[in-house]
Amino acid sequence: MIENIIFLNEKWFWPIISLGLLMWIILIGTSWFSGRKKGFPLKIITGSIAISALVLIAMKPATISTRDGETGVLLTQGYSENQLDSLKKAIRDLVVLDYSKDLNLSEALDSLTEITILGSGVKSYDLWQFDSIGVQFLPGQLPNGIIKLNYPKEASIGDKFSVDGVYHSVKVKNRVVLQDPGGTALDSTDVNAGQSEFNLQTILKATGKLVYRLVEKDSTGSVLHDNPLPLNIIPKVVLNVLVLNDFPSFETKYLKNFLAENGHKVLIRSKITKGRYKYEYLNRDQISFADLSQPMLEDFDLLIIDYLSLKNLSNSAKNGLQRAVFEDGLGVFVQADASFFRSSKVFPQLNFDNDIQTSVRLTDFPRTILAKSPFIFKKSFDLEIIHTSDTKILSAYKRNGIGRLGTTVLETSYQLLLNGKKDSYDRLWTQILSPLAKPQTDLAEWAVAQEPLHVDEPLLFQLHTTENDPEVRDKNGNPIALKQNFDLPEKWEGRTYPNSKGWQQLQVEGDTTEILNYFVLDAMDWKPLSNYKKMEANKNYFKRNKSSVTEREYIEPINLWWFYGIFLLTIGYMWLEPKLFIKN
Repeated sequence: MIENIIFLNEKWFWPIISLGLLMWIILIGTSWFSGRKKGFPLKIITGSIAISALVLIAMKPATISTRDGETGVLLTQGYSENQLDSLKKAIRDLVVLDYSKDLNLSEALDSLTEITILGSGVKSYDLWQFDSIGVQFLPGQLPNGIIKLNYPKEASIGDKFSVDGVYHSVKVKNRVVLQDPGGTALDSTDVNAGQSEFNLQTILKATGKLVYRLVEKDSTGSVLHDNPLPLNIIPKVVLNVLVLNDFPSFETKYLKNFLAENGHKVLIRSKITKGRYKYEYLNRDQISFADLSQPMLEDFDLLIIDYLSLKNLSNSAKNGLQRAVFEDGLGVFVQADASFFRSSKVFPQLNFDNDIQTSVRLTDFPRTILAKSPFIFKKSFDLEIIHTSDTKILSAYKRNGIGRLGTTVLETSYQLLLNGKKDSYDRLWTQILSPLAKPQTDLAEWAVAQEPLHVDEPLLFQLHTTENDPEVRDKNGNPIALKQNFDLPEKWEGRTYPNSKGWQQLQVEGDTTEILNYFVLDAMDWKPLSNYKKMEANKNYFKRNKSSVTEREYIEPINLWWFYGIFLLTIGYMWLEPKLFIKN
């Protein structure tokens, strides 16, 4: 029984006990030196009981008890009335909760041991509150509208802007239209009943933080949904790329063409025989070099190197390469093979697990099947993820000082070009190489995970910076608290709640160049997409985090009036005691 007793004011345990002992010592001293020895033991016992009662009043004792919990159902957007009626018939005394901003989930779930969630599910930042109870998630019907969307949030002027998505509808012949910021239609496509994939494209002709539109219309031309497509269009960045191959490959052949077509300066060195090399120069002047060194690599933004070439570098070349990455910010992409995946000894070390799957659909490319090696990245705290398929990491990199080193387990990506999917190929390699390239500035880099982001929802961001104690403020000048990563001291995390829609920004204090631009949607924007993503997140979370609870623990405070009564009785006796034992 004693192990079920706790104290609500446990943090004040030692100060309260110390004060009680002091009162007990004073009681003994005053009783002993009062000159009256008669009744001394009884007085000490009575006083000790009074002091103990005061100590317990201050500590507020309580008992921990368990009892059978209740079963509940949580109604979220898009729930089925038929499912709710079935649960009410099957479960007696069912507790019905309505998920809304005003619902205190912690308080509502406190008495439940099991709950069924109906509809599209709860927000991702509320999922953790269900970890201690049994959960069954019964998703509602798929929402009508765009349920999957993929497009670059930042692009360069002159790029081909491509929007991929999946449209779900119970009706036939709806239409999706891509409009520019002025409302002019740029591209459109018909979507049929069920789930239809679509792709819309245009060439970007102006820079700035712009808002394109994706409009859904029915067969009569009436607008069903009109949603914003925020896009930050920046001037084209020209990279200086060095490619080193131990032997020519098809992957390098198509990759160098992709880089050259996008205006990058490319130098390719391919080994012909021992000590002899072939040089190619695209969009740049001719140079030659014998071996890698930090000064030689200083002008390059990105090194693409196959594993054999990396493995066979001389010690001096490896040291020069390491310094160029760590100190100058050079990015390195390794064209990996099975030997690299089995034993990666490069800096920083990338680790892999075996995987029997040899073809995948990327999360960002759900319509495209890609070949891969029988390996996947092993998860680690310092791994920066680029491409995934479900929970498998397929492309990623690690930081090393200012620079980065990364690779991918994807193979023969040039097959996309041979199959006429040039846009997918271009976007795939842009997503892989852009994060690796030498940063334009060395001070800060931002990352935002969740999207779409609506008003009053939490924005979780990461800041990589070389500053010792950065300060971040929003566009109104309000400071935002940061938490430093224990393992990566240059990595900071923060959270803010934007309360207005449109383009917003975060800025490192004292530096107007280190800015994160992000877009906040109105509460009604992209509802089908948001609900579908919620639904998928709930499915995955409750599939991985299963909990079964039959009883709930409750803390029941002990009624303090018992201790007040004991204190009054004992203190009353001590007041009467001198009058009862007056000397004759």
